[in-house]
Amino acid sequence: MKVEVRVPMLSDSVASGTLLPWRKQVGERVARDEALVDLETDKVILEIPAPASGTLLELRLPEGTVVKADEVVAVIETGNESMALDPSIQPAAAARPASPVLPAVAIKTAAAQTPVPVAVPAACVPLPATQQTPQPGEFRREPMSRLRSRVAERLVAAQHSAAMLTTFNEVNMQAVNELRQRYKGEFETRYGVKLGYMSFFVRAVCQALAQFPVVNAAIDGHDIVWHGDADIGIAISSPRGLVVPILRRAQTLSSAEVERAIADFGLRARESKLMLDDLTGGTFSITNGGVFGSMLSTPILNPPQSAILGMHAILDRPIAENGLVVIRPMMYLALTYDHRLIDGRDAVQFLVAVKAALEAPEALLTYLQRETGMNFPSAFIKNEPAPASAKESFIDYASLRALVVDDYPGMRNALRLTLSNFGVVKVQLAANASEALFHVKNKEFDFILCDFNLGDGRDGQQLLEELRHGNLVSLETVFMMVTAESYYEKVAATAELAPDDYMIKPFSAEILRSRLEAILLRKRAFRDVYRHFLAQDLEAALVACDVLIRSKPKYLVDALRFKGEILVTLGRFDEAEALYKQVIAMRAIPWARLGLARSLHLQKKEEPAEEELRDVLEHAPSMVAAYDLLADVCLAKKDGAAAQTALEQGVAISGKTVRRQQKLGEVAYSNGDLDTARTAYTNTLEKGRHSIFVTPADLGNLCRVQIEQGDLKAVADTLKKNKSSLQGSPEGKLVMAVSQSMLHNEAGNLQEAVKTLDEVAALRSTGTRCDPQMMLDLAGVCMATGREGEADGIVAEVARNAHDSESLLAKARKIYDQAGRSDAGAAVLASATADVRKLNNEGVVLAQKGDYKTAVEKLLTACDEAPYNPRIIMNAVWVILKYTDQVGMDEKMIDIARKHLAEAERQAPGHSRISGLRLHLKDVENRFGMSKS
Repeated sequence: MKVEVRVPMLSDSVASGTLLPWRKQVGERVARDEALVDLETDKVILEIPAPASGTLLELRLPEGTVVKADEVVAVIETGNESMALDPSIQPAAAARPASPVLPAVAIKTAAAQTPVPVAVPAACVPLPATQQTPQPGEFRREPMSRLRSRVAERLVAAQHSAAMLTTFNEVNMQAVNELRQRYKGEFETRYGVKLGYMSFFVRAVCQALAQFPVVNAAIDGHDIVWHGDADIGIAISSPRGLVVPILRRAQTLSSAEVERAIADFGLRARESKLMLDDLTGGTFSITNGGVFGSMLSTPILNPPQSAILGMHAILDRPIAENGLVVIRPMMYLALTYDHRLIDGRDAVQFLVAVKAALEAPEALLTYLQRETGMNFPSAFIKNEPAPASAKESFIDYASLRALVVDDYPGMRNALRLTLSNFGVVKVQLAANASEALFHVKNKEFDFILCDFNLGDGRDGQQLLEELRHGNLVSLETVFMMVTAESYYEKVAATAELAPDDYMIKPFSAEILRSRLEAILLRKRAFRDVYRHFLAQDLEAALVACDVLIRSKPKYLVDALRFKGEILVTLGRFDEAEALYKQVIAMRAIPWARLGLARSLHLQKKEEPAEEELRDVLEHAPSMVAAYDLLADVCLAKKDGAAAQTALEQGVAISGKTVRRQQKLGEVAYSNGDLDTARTAYTNTLEKGRHSIFVTPADLGNLCRVQIEQGDLKAVADTLKKNKSSLQGSPEGKLVMAVSQSMLHNEAGNLQEAVKTLDEVAALRSTGTRCDPQMMLDLAGVCMATGREGEADGIVAEVARNAHDSESLLAKARKIYDQAGRSDAGAAVLASATADVRKLNNEGVVLAQKGDYKTAVEKLLTACDEAPYNPRIIMNAVWVILKYTDQVGMDEKMIDIARKHLAEAERQAPGHSRISGLRLHLKDVENRFGMSKS
């Protein structure tokens, strides 16, 4: 059977191609899809593969023939595998090897059997004439390649058809150079591609095109064609000549995606693997003659585009800066534009906008934390399109109330002046965190501009912690951190708190205005979502997220992220899992993968959660929140060693976060790693000084570890150093007294130990409590000093309030074993836990049977026995709310539920059940028209 080999269908812009040397000769065996000949078009080289296996019977057209789509170029004989070759037909002596099999290209074909063209490796492409140097005295003439001929035609056509004019400017590249130098290592580690200049230029161009859309337009006859997307052509030199592949919808690409795409274009251009679709449809072009050393040029338009930006070499040159002559890395920029469409004013302002963005690249950024978790200025986040309308984008700066927090008077006044430059006149100044808190508690602010370093007291990070933890600022309040700080750990720690932006000094009023505007517009779009969320109407907040997704796709990613957090808060973990998978299918954003892992963990799907987290950290090793969640997953799997390793890795990246240091100390202590625990607890106190998350229990934890290490001098020093802070609260006094009793007991000073135990008893008689670990430490000292009855009471109290804590019960048993009272200890623990467990189980069973009234009685009795047991308290709240659902309004019961829920939140902050109970309570209050007292 004879099968014809035809030229595949080409794109609309390519009418014909030229056959290059045949790879197979008549009589040779060919395999289906094996490349037979290369076809050179105006834009790319394509392979024509064999449509079937068999023997090459006939070559219809020789090398150099110009052919059109669907033209027959050869014939293959199939089906006669034993056919003898005519003796007169000899196979080629040394046929060229076939190129590797490459993926099929999506180009329209006339029929199913039409061969699909595939790009050709560079090794198979004849060397261009320009690269074959003639010998001395030699003269050679040869036809231009189709690509070179086509380029020549288009360049001449551009000169004849467009009114080309070029405007110039120069840009100081120092800011871009510094950002690249600072973050290129982490960027390459994370994304597997180098952080080049082109991503900055693409970003700057996208932003400028949004401001001047006429530059992105084109003339078609007597019409103007406006383009909503920035499809940017990147001029690349290839062995065959200049090619301009297109970055599709560049305004939606992250910097990593831009750099990967350009690297891929360069590789495929060198290997002649670019496809037709890669080269068609651009709206604007960028060419970089600087890579070849060009200092200045006038680029020619790439029709039908109306503008092209020329980049040039970066050279150190003297410039005037603030009245001084300084040396800076400078680059000339050239914008060639079609004056028929683009006025000189628009062209000049467009180029000025590109220059401004490059000289202050932070102005292009929000926080990459939002999207990838990287802890540095987000020069790599996606561009955001301009607001939909003037009304939506209008910001009344004169009405904004701003708070500026800086410990340096001159800087406070300078920041106030900067704000006034774009209309913010209602400015309150604060010199430190205490003043800032005073103002925030007495007045609402739309915008807080806070320096990171605030002198000897709380720093900007700790102020933000307190504002967030105390709900002192609303979700609509903008918080921007300002600093000249380049110390990575401090910047990373603050980034974890996700301020709305992070500004690095120095910056201009315009940079501040542009970044503030973007944040205010985003918060304005989320206003309904925030309002429902703060009112604890999370179902309405979900609906508002869906409305935002449909009406403002600009904020799609932000809205999906917020929606995922709401679903987790509601306890709808399976829906959150599905949402995060939907986001990941669109783009594998690290925060979405982290959310997926969290939703899996909350469903107790620990294995897939761990797998997801480890893959996230392989690709985004600086995403510190992933280490925290990985530690939780490992603890759920009872793998304490892996949990400790994860926390240590997180601390190595961002060690200033108090709660991570606390968790590391806790896990290391439970693992018996006292050295690591001591370091973590020490860091908690030193790095968390002034933090609201540092409690007297942290000092007690450090003293406990020092005592177990036998370093009694360190214990005494720790207590002496922190005496004033401990004396400031009843809990602090109790922790100090217990720690002193432990110290005296270990030192053999039993008389002093008994004296401090009396102080402890007096403090406890007033209702003062400390954490369960410290209570068991106290029981140990009581046991050692002969106060066994007191010790039994303390252990029973701890056991009742932590009847399901294996670690605390194990420590209690150890104390009794060391005292030689194992049997007594077993009896105390059995008695204490049995009563509470029985009441709890009976209450839950009764509730499941629908007898909520009796269930409430049982669980409230259990709460009286164990007033600090979070599980029993939450069960009691749940049963009370179910009881009100059944019988109707009972104001006394609802008030009890409120108080117990508040206690549960104190005992187990962040527990997954609390949010659901809070919503249930809110629903009951709304149903009966009650307000929270």
